Amino acid sequence: MKAAIVFGALALPLVAGADEVYLRSGGRLSGVVIERRPDGIVVDVGPGRVTLPASLVTRVVEGTPAFALFRERAARLSDADVHGWLALGAWARDHDLLTQSTQAFEHVLAIDPRNAIAHREMGHVVVDGHWMTADEGYRARGYVHFEGSWVLPEDRAAILSERVAVAQARQAEIEAEARAREAEARARAAEADARRAEAAAAPTDGIPLAMTYGAAPYGVYGGVVIGGYGGYGGYGGYGNGSSSGHGHRNGQGHQGPSCGPGRAPGATPTPHRDSAPRRDPAPTRAAGASPALPVAGAGLYLKH
Repeated sequence: MKAAIVFGALALPLVAGADEVYLRSGGRLSGVVIERRPDGIVVDVGPGRVTLPASLVTRVVEGTPAFALFRERAARLSDADVHGWLALGAWARDHDLLTQSTQAFEHVLAIDPRNAIAHREMGHVVVDGHWMTADEGYRARGYVHFEGSWVLPEDRAAILSERVAVAQARQAEIEAEARAREAEARARAAEADARRAEAAAAPTDGIPLAMTYGAAPYGVYGGVVIGGYGGYGGYGGYGNGSSSGHGHRNGQGHQGPSCGPGRAPGATPTPHRDSAPRRDPAPTRAAGASPALPVAGAGLYLKH
């Protein structure tokens, strides 16, 4: 039955003309025109027929394509001519007519099922003394189809195991990198907290605010003169800037009231009053200068 089908396909009636059909797109189709119609043509290209609209065809050139020669030769062969069909199949293979070549070798196997040449041309293999297709041969020998090829089961298991190991190693590497970044971030945060705590606990350095009036911007008031607890005058007074605790004006000093012996630090000093009220001469002050101002803290005055 199979031989009859193949032979019937190859022994179709030949059409008088064999043509090259040129298309408007620049392509070309080799075949045999078997029908011409006002709206198009039908071309037999070997494996099947193609209907082309007339608007796509520019011209048709008669010729003798290879598959037309194949049909002519097949028509002249008898059904039982094994050698003739083998030769025709080889000729078709050499002319890139793979479909026609396969048809010829299949016809040979229909006549002679054990023909080794036809089996090899078809890519068949022998397994346990039997010819079978390549896929059947791989399955018979225990191979499995894996990602487009045939491999042994243990090879497939090894490939999959290696892929799993690589994936796990990569995942472990990613997690280790993430932990390292997290530890580094925690270290930076701890360092920043330590710096803030150190800054908050550190004592305030520098000159107290009450002593800063003697600095350069306030030099018009003169230096700060600090005396003992002897009295208000001991911290300076009117005069020439002496730091002795006794102010001098025109060679004569004015001593302020004394805190008196035995006074606890921080206690309000008791001003010493003379037996008779006395007024000191007004201090000499440069024009535009400001009078002495009290500084925060008892007994501190700025001299001008």
